[in-house]
Amino acid sequence: MSANINTVPADILNGVATILKPYGVDIVALLTEQAKTEPPAVAPLSKKYLTTAEAVRYCGVGRWALWSAERAGKIKAAKLADARCGRVLYDRASIDAWLESRMKQPKQQPEA
Repeated sequence: MSANINTVPADILNGVATILKPYGVDIVALLTEQAKTEPPAVAPLSKKYLTTAEAVRYCGVGRWALWSAERAGKIKAAKLADARCGRVLYDRASIDAWLESRMKQPKQQPEA
């Protein structure tokens, strides 16, 4: 859990600043700088292959829906071991293509 200038109570921040001042550390400046450079809350995925848990979070469906789509040949997946409990990695591009194919097309309004 990261702390920034807005999440630390003022009395604690002042106490820590007083303790660190003799060492030349300005905690207020550090936390203010961190708040400016903090990464976005949702980082974009850059991985080509996703674990089952990542794929479930990525596309918002259950693991059984992923398994069913993989069995039907709509999603590419690789099982890393022959064991029954082997880890499965899903191809992110094929998940994107599968989701696009499942999108409903907007209904056309009849022209008068």
